[in-house]
This record gives sequence, structure tokens and C-alpha cells, in this order.
Amino acid sequence: MDGRLLFAGFQDNGTTIYDYNDFKDKPSFDLTIDGESLYYGWRFSDFASDRDELGNTTGTLMLKHAWKPIQLKVITSCCGFGFFSRSMEIVNLSEETAIGLTNVTPLKGCLWSITDNVADNLRDDTVAPYSVGRFKDLYWANEGNFAWQDVPVNTGIFFNSTFGMSGHGSPFFYSAQQYQRRLLRVPDGLVL
Repeated sequence: MDGRLLFAGFQDNGTTIYDYNDFKDKPSFDLTIDGESLYYGWRFSDFASDRDELGNTTGTLMLKHAWKPIQLKVITSCCGFGFFSRSMEIVNLSEETAIGLTNVTPLKGCLWSITDNVADNLRDDTVAPYSVGRFKDLYWANEGNFAWQDVPVNTGIFFNSTFGMSGHGSPFFYSAQQYQRRLLRVPDGLVL
């Protein structure tokens, strides 16, 4: 819509649950080149969908930017158990100009939508609507140091680290929607 790939939530059967205009301002990814966010200005180029022998589906969306000489492949996979993964392939189409990759957020948006009226959405309003599970420790022999943290209503959280052998933290965390008991594996760096 208007040069943006927008986010749409999904039911357990894989169909979208939001109306066309519900999340018209929620981009599905963000790519920052030379300090400029390019969540907008994209033109559709191609789309392909593949299914492997286990029934896992991968969709590959090809986009070209309207103002920057960039081609983008957005590759989203679903394993069939409610887990999504996304990668992006970025190609500089210019032979004269170098581009500076500032930031990549391959998967972003509203994971689950609930209204601010907690009483209508939760059976027990003493329970936070979401929780995040993550590895708390990167030291040797502490691989099992996993913990859940509640996320109150109207609160944003961000987990990231520059500690570890690669200079980065654990590459993922889990997000759980408490009132429907849904679980989602999320790549590191996604803002909830």
C-alpha cells in the first residue's frame, strides 16, 4: 500500500485477521540505507511461493525501491507450527554509487493486537497480556539460563547485546500472548 509492505496478523489457520486499513501505518520491515529509513517507496517486482516436502511454506517477495538503486528480496518462511522466520537479500543496482547499510529489521509490526481495555481481553486482569522468554546469560555452561519476563500493557521492550563470541547476543527470543496462549519465535532486535 503506497509503496510500503504492511504487517497483517494471522490466525492459527494462516489467514489474516485484520481489516485492510487496521494497520495501514505498521510496516512489515525496516531497512535503513545511508541513515534513511526505507520502509516506504517500494514497487512490486515479483513473488514466488514454495513448499518443501514437510509442508513448510516460503514466500519470496521481490521489491525495487523508487528512489534508491536497491533491489530487495524479502524471504518469509512458516514451519506450520506458528513460527515465522524472515531474511532479506539487499542488492545495490548502481555501479557508480556505494550504499551504506545502517540498520536492518527484517520482521517488525504488531504481533498480536488487543485493545487497551484489558478486562475485555483477559480472563484474569492480574496477568500481563504478553511475556517474553529469552536467554539471560551468554557465559559458558549457562546455556539453560532461560527466563520469562512479563510485558505490561502499553510497554515497549527491546533485547539486544553486543556481548558474545560474535559480538551479538542470542539471535532470538520467544513472545507469548498470555490470554490465548500463543507462542512466537522472534528474531533478535525486533521491538515489541
